[in-house]
Amino acid sequence: RRGLGSGTMGRFGLLESFDAPVYNALDVHFYGSWPLAMLWPGLDLAVLADLVAGVDSEDEEERPLMWNAGLAGRAPKRRKVRGSAPRDLGAPFDAPLTSSPNAFDLTDVNAWKDLAPKLMLTLARAHAMRGGFRGPHDPGGIPRDVLARLFRPCYESLAAQLRRFDRNGDGLIEHDDDEGAGPDHSFVAWRARGNTSAYAGGLWLAALRAGAGLAMDLNETDARESLERTLRAAAVAHDEALWFQTDAGGDEAAGGDEAAGYYRFDASGQEGGNVSSAAQVMGEWALAAIGAPGVLPARKVRAALASVARLNAAAAGDAGGAVNGATQAGTVDTSGPHSAEVWPGVSYAVASHMLLAGMDDEGWELARGVAAGTYERGLAFRTPEAWDVSGGFRSAMSHRAGSVWAIEHALTMMHRREVAAWEKVGRGRVKDEL
Repeated sequence: RRGLGSGTMGRFGLLESFDAPVYNALDVHFYGSWPLAMLWPGLDLAVLADLVAGVDSEDEEERPLMWNAGLAGRAPKRRKVRGSAPRDLGAPFDAPLTSSPNAFDLTDVNAWKDLAPKLMLTLARAHAMRGGFRGPHDPGGIPRDVLARLFRPCYESLAAQLRRFDRNGDGLIEHDDDEGAGPDHSFVAWRARGNTSAYAGGLWLAALRAGAGLAMDLNETDARESLERTLRAAAVAHDEALWFQTDAGGDEAAGGDEAAGYYRFDASGQEGGNVSSAAQVMGEWALAAIGAPGVLPARKVRAALASVARLNAAAAGDAGGAVNGATQAGTVDTSGPHSAEVWPGVSYAVASHMLLAGMDDEGWELARGVAAGTYERGLAFRTPEAWDVSGGFRSAMSHRAGSVWAIEHALTMMHRREVAAWEKVGRGRVKDEL
């Protein structure tokens, strides 16, 4: 058995969707695996171990990309580059779960900027939900020998990305502008450009923080210091490049705790890069969901979430959910097919983040909109990957929509906070009486 030792677990696979039949697609699994993590943690760990094992795999088969199929003289790309996080673990037309990773051939997934961060963050979630992140001497979390075997490829995948894509030394991974290779993140019909983007860059920052926490539990001093050093530089560069303040005369300018603004889609400096992305602080969500401290300023994260409610959800209108991209005027961004779509799995994740941030009204309003857009339109039990404001949808039975379970997890975390607060008050009262 790869990754965990022979015979300890079997294999388990989930299709990305009915229309995209690939198994354990990491970029989708990051959202859709919440029911596994909460209800069947052993299956969740088995899938994670297979994805981690895929980092070290290599397949030199060169294949044309569907993205550039119409271009004359197009250059084929290798199916799997060693050191890159896998995008998926095969398809029904391969030998699923045992063939080479990366059946997906629309774009060059070896260059995607969000896969390695999502792999590290998925490992961090599994560790946290078993009681981890309490230091090297606490036995909680994934058993340390197993955690060490899972951590090392995740760490090496992040390091490989840094070497390959940080061209100016600021700690951020930069987007490619290779028109022939296609967009280099999960939004494969919405290209990000420039030194960083809110989505991939935010996930990168969160993965550095989560990885440093895992390294601390493993007593991996060199890895922890390397991750923290990169994070310190990258966090400053990311915030400076992307933060867009919409009210310069607001509370933040007066020294208050609140901010008004959002993180731009990317740092390209182009008009399309200035839009508000529904997934702009998804890395912060991944950290909040495991009780870890965020990287970006909390007041700006709340402002970003408020902007998603004010712009992206408003742009979706009666369609429900939040459109992936919204302009500053609150209209649908049409710079790419995916920017104009609502992804239910993304919207559910944002709703759970809002709840964790204390934005109950906004979180429930967003979640209700997604549910209505699904069940009131005859899409029950076949939640699609995406729909648009005109009523069209694609990719039925999407695995990504499993992120609705993150709302249940958020409610559990909120309840535990309330119980802890009451217990603290109770202990204080007892102490006063004594």
